[in-house]
Amino acid sequence: MIAFYWVVEYLGSFIDTLMCCIFCGIFIGEKNDEYRKKIFLYSLIGAAIITGLNTIKTVSFILSFSFMIMYIIIQWVIYRQKQKFAILLVFLYGVIITAVEFVVVYVTLFLTNQSSIKDKSPTRYVCMVISKVLLVLVIMIIDKIVSKRRIISGKYAAIIGCVAFFIFASNFSIIYLGLKQQDSNVALISTIFFVADMILGVLLLYFILKLADSYEKQKNIELVEMQNRMLSKSLEDTERAFDLWRESIHNYKNNIITLAQLVEEESTAEIKKYLNNEIQQLGIKTHYEMTGNKVIDAVLATKKNSAEHKGINFYADGNIPDKCIVDEIDFTNIIGNLLDNAIEAAEKVENGNVSIVIKPQKKFIIIKVKNSYDGNKNNELQTTKKDKEYHGIGLKSIKRIVEKYQGEFELEFKEKEVEATALLLNV
Repeated sequence: MIAFYWVVEYLGSFIDTLMCCIFCGIFIGEKNDEYRKKIFLYSLIGAAIITGLNTIKTVSFILSFSFMIMYIIIQWVIYRQKQKFAILLVFLYGVIITAVEFVVVYVTLFLTNQSSIKDKSPTRYVCMVISKVLLVLVIMIIDKIVSKRRIISGKYAAIIGCVAFFIFASNFSIIYLGLKQQDSNVALISTIFFVADMILGVLLLYFILKLADSYEKQKNIELVEMQNRMLSKSLEDTERAFDLWRESIHNYKNNIITLAQLVEEESTAEIKKYLNNEIQQLGIKTHYEMTGNKVIDAVLATKKNSAEHKGINFYADGNIPDKCIVDEIDFTNIIGNLLDNAIEAAEKVENGNVSIVIKPQKKFIIIKVKNSYDGNKNNELQTTKKDKEYHGIGLKSIKRIVEKYQGEFELEFKEKEVEATALLLNV
């Protein structure tokens, strides 16, 4: 019987820990296979530790606080990219699990006309099963409500976390006071305060969802504005590409006329000299390798033509792996924005240079863009951009995409060169 009791305790602790990880993942937005494996593994380990803590004879409040510390440690390890936000979500989860267990115990005591539930009793087993089923249902409902990934700014996330911590702490204090006093009036007051806290918790969750929707709409508006501006610029680049094409046809015709004249004059030395010069020019203009991705190649070709039209030396070297999870739209947004900024800055420098290298490295894809610049800098590079608003949205778009793929973005200013590096996780 004792072995059965501890098996039930372990399963209950496992479900609590697993639901905590899933709850945090709902708002953080991580649901891939790698995170599922981590969640399952750390839930097994966490449940074992929590079950071990249950063997210690101490005040239930201290035990509950220890469980919360364990939840925080697990989320800290799993969600390393958003550790602070994960910790805030743990406190909100504490409010939910406390509410579920309180309701189940309170209703059970009311129906059975008992003052308390004894350990290792059938009633406790029933309460545990019901509370875990309700907890899973609540988390599933929250997952359905938060069906799409929502983004919350750090300031509001901190406020939400503080309120959740206050509700969590007050709930434990209320429950502990009610159990200690064993007085009907105190129990009634404790229940009223608990219900009030739960209402506050529901309002908090509603506030999170509304705030996330508002924040996401704002981001979408910015994204639409950025896309419209990029479309306008893309049309300009396309028109410029056609101009360059017409110019190339015109030059080709002139080259044929020149060669025909040299052949007619039988000037072999001049023909060789002319062809060698054209070969050298051709080598300069085509000194880059295609990535193998037609969409990205088209973007690179357009930006190359745009740069050369402005008298900027352009170099590109790309290698995109066959198994690439980065969406083409995200890829082209990063490349397009980085190259637009680089060309804009290099245009202000005599004999400006722009280079882009795309290469896989272990689990990451690295996009590195270098360009000449005039030495005038700030963190957003807005002093070297004519359209500051567009430029700001472009950098925000890059950072948003990099964050989406759990990567990093860095701008490094050297003496006469700017180096922008985007690191994207490709697993």
